[in-house]
Formats: sequence, structure tokens, C-alpha cells
Amino acid sequence: MNTLRCPSIHVIACDLDDSLVATLRNVESSRRASDDALHRLGSLVTDLRDQGNQPVYFGSATGRTFASIQALAMKRPAFGDIFNMMDFHIASVGAAIYARRGSAASFTRLTTWPKPQSWSRTALADRLSAHPDLTLQEPEAQDMYKISYSTNSTTNTPAYVADLQSHLDATDLPANVIVSGGGSWRFVDVLPVGIDKGSALLRLPELLEDSFPESPICRVAAGDSMNDEALLAVADMAIMPGNAQPDLLEWAAKSQRAGSLYIADERFAAGVLQGLQRHLYGS
Repeated sequence: MNTLRCPSIHVIACDLDDSLVATLRNVESSRRASDDALHRLGSLVTDLRDQGNQPVYFGSATGRTFASIQALAMKRPAFGDIFNMMDFHIASVGAAIYARRGSAASFTRLTTWPKPQSWSRTALADRLSAHPDLTLQEPEAQDMYKISYSTNSTTNTPAYVADLQSHLDATDLPANVIVSGGGSWRFVDVLPVGIDKGSALLRLPELLEDSFPESPICRVAAGDSMNDEALLAVADMAIMPGNAQPDLLEWAAKSQRAGSLYIADERFAAGVLQGLQRHLYGS
């Protein structure tokens, strides 16, 4: 059995769509390859836990709501197997955290996250309803601390975020605007200031203090789109699969993360697995 390069508590948080799981937008061969890699990833996590030197906590960090994560587990059996061995889910782009408590089989939402200083969901939604480029997503995609839209705007991501942010700032409505996706399926998520996948990952050990021993923590994160930027930015080990979107690749090229950011050759779960093996074992 290989020896970990980083003998700390490991917290591994992976994006789902087009990171761990090749979505239905992708060809069947890609989905089959992703499912095969998911099985191998599950074996890797099991091996890590069997080493027994330090705990390994494994979960997702996704834009999906928890109900949507459960639906994905039912629809894709390979992910369903992984779902059953996960410890937590950072859902709704960081606006919610679900975790298993002790030996519980089910996940419960942590009521201690988030605690925003300022959040007016109704006022924000009213203000954004007048924006010509935004279409409100279905009710199932919404959360008490997340308002989700889709857009067909082709404006580059930083400029589009700046436009929406100024649209809100003009009426003194503080919020965090996250734009992700590409082509005709770009998504816009509006959350409380300071809330995203990265802030949720940073707080996770504290929020699960009844589970975490007092020991150094190594945070590992994987993602393919711009709603993973904050997640990758705070990780000690950051992984991008080979299918990462152009906006995220552009961010990676400008980041100061040499040595702790790995862009895999393989796509989807195979790329995540490749990055984990490289980061954890140096191979």
C-alpha cells in the first residue's frame, strides 16, 4: 500500500457535474469511462481510510441542492455507490452543508451554516427580476440562501459578474454573484456575501467539531467550472479534470498556486482520480 505524502486529516471535496460525474450532455463513452473511474475512486478512498493513520472525510461540493444530489445518486448507480460512502455534501454552491452525524446513515442540514450578516432574498430577487439577461431557474434549484438563474449572455465572465454586482450595489443590496458554465447553459447564482464553496470548505472542520480530532488538516478539492474557483483557491491540494472549462483554465493560468494546483490529462472522475493519486502519493 502506498504511503501518504501528507500524513494529516484529509478532507476531500469534489464538484459533481462534469467533475466526478460526466453529465448527460456528454457522449455515452465518456459517461461509461467516468463511471468506471468512480468505482476506482471509491476504492482509493477505502484504501485511504484503511491506512488508519488519520481520518479521511470525503464529500461533494456542488451547485446542486441536496434533493438534486440524491436524485443523481438514484439515476447514476456508480455515483450512488460513492454517495453511500460520503461524509458530507456542500450543496447549493456553498449555501448549505449536509453531513452524517456519528454513525447515522442519513444526512442532516447543518443549521449553524451559513450565518450571513446581511441577506434579503426577496429584495434581491425583485431587483434581479428586471435584469434582461436573467431567467429564474426552476423552484427545485432554489435555496433559502441561494437564488439561481440561467443566462444566454456571451459577455466574458469577469465583466458579466461586475455588471450584475454593480446592478445590485446601486440599490445597496450586498450579495455574492457567481457565474459558471459555458455556451448556452451558463448559470448565475446569487448568495450572501462571503458564502461560496470555498468558505464552506474552510469552516467544515469547525462545523463538524464533534467529529474532527485536533490535528493538522489537509483540504483537497476538485472542480471544473468557475463556481469551483473559491473551492480550489482555499484547498491545500487543488485538482482540475482535463475537461475544465476555459474560464477556469484562464483563472488557473493567472493564479499563484504553482505546485498545489494540478490540471489532469484525464477527464471527469478519471481526472480527479489522477490528481488525487499525484497529490497523495506523488504518482
